[in-house]
Amino acid sequence: MKSNDRQVLLNTLEQVKPPDPSANFEQRLHQDWERLVLTSPTKSTHGISEVLTFAWAHHKLVIFLAMMAIVASVLLGQRMIASAEDDLQQIDALSELSLSTI
Repeated sequence: MKSNDRQVLLNTLEQVKPPDPSANFEQRLHQDWERLVLTSPTKSTHGISEVLTFAWAHHKLVIFLAMMAIVASVLLGQRMIASAEDDLQQIDALSELSLSTI
């Protein structure tokens, strides 16, 4: 940029006056805030109601999740029973081994 162009630009910018601050700026800001807050849709503050609303809107997904939870609990129950039986068999084998060594 040439110095002459720069000087013209600076002179132009100095001639532009910023707008005067509004005397009611804070009041208008507060009114706008109240208008937005009061007209915005209110959200529920309770998590339970949000969950129930979601469940009502997506009942197929909720049924699928419930079925998956039931299947997972049955499989974990079977695993716990099988591991308990395995532990009993190991205890029996160790006790027989200790009796045979005596």
